[in-house]
Amino acid sequence: MTNLTTARFSGQAQSYAQFRPEYPAALYDFLLQLVPSRELAWDCGTGTGQAARALARHFVRVVATDISPEQIRYAAAPANVSFRVANADTPHQFARASVDLVTVAQAAHWFETGSFYEAVSAALRPNGVIAIWGYGFCSISPEIDAILHPYGREFLTPYWSDRNTIVLEGYRQFPFPFVSVAAPHFRMSTMWSLPQLKGYLDSWSATQAYKVRVGRDPFDAIETPLTSAWGDPTRSRHIAWDLTVLIGRNRRGDP
Repeated sequence: MTNLTTARFSGQAQSYAQFRPEYPAALYDFLLQLVPSRELAWDCGTGTGQAARALARHFVRVVATDISPEQIRYAAAPANVSFRVANADTPHQFARASVDLVTVAQAAHWFETGSFYEAVSAALRPNGVIAIWGYGFCSISPEIDAILHPYGREFLTPYWSDRNTIVLEGYRQFPFPFVSVAAPHFRMSTMWSLPQLKGYLDSWSATQAYKVRVGRDPFDAIETPLTSAWGDPTRSRHIAWDLTVLIGRNRRGDP
């Protein structure tokens, strides 16, 4: 990660903490079947700790790292999670071959993958597991999607980073030098009111970039039609995201 990456996410750290959805339990259940043991997990690019909180229920210890001090400031998790401000590829964060599972949730596209993967290979136990996942735009209903999808894919296009495109395209050409493990399809979902959805949209890096460059909130462009399509803004609606998941084992294999 770079200092530019830090700047893109520091401003909306509080929105991340409040308005980012939790990942499905089925994903963690699948990963738990693969790991060599459950002593230590490393959640890299943890943000405000969504994945770290889930891992804490299953591992003796979780280390959660992020380059942004502001993201870590708003992070919360049980006592067996240690939060650290650190670059993704910082060497010697872990004893060699000590980590059972490395997770990267909605963050790997910001990493310098070569040096990060070197750090992962050194940290993972033989046959340790790395899991990278991410998601793009959500689905709610045909009427609402007809407003939100052009908003995210067209209206805000000049304000997304090229790195965002990597995850929005489903990590299709993303390097992954590990022994791949086939994974089932996972979907993330939640129930949100319209103000909660707006909070989530505000956490987008493109939203923050628009505010800086244009000087107003891009949500103003869709507020009227979206409110009309939603109805009662306090009504909770089902919101879903398809996850792209890359899972692999350390190439060092058995000792």
